[in-house]
Amino acid sequence: MDNGAIHLNGFDEQDPHATAGLTCDIELEAVGGLTPREVAGRIAAALRSLATQIETGLLESGHHPIDDAAGEIGTVYLDFFGEG
Repeated sequence: MDNGAIHLNGFDEQDPHATAGLTCDIELEAVGGLTPREVAGRIAAALRSLATQIETGLLESGHHPIDDAAGEIGTVYLDFFGEG
């Protein structure tokens, strides 16, 4: 995976003695649209982008700002962990 992703230590490694887990808390707020559909579209676009970043390993455990063309619209907290 060399598509600009952060090469997280162990992101794709399997541990036969542990089960991988992820806690994800997201808080978003979009203000300033002309219609509810417009702000809903901004939130949906931010969530699609965030999903791609998480899936490709661009974000590590911790707090991260979420931005769109108008600026920061929220934050996401991620905690990658293993049990077992």
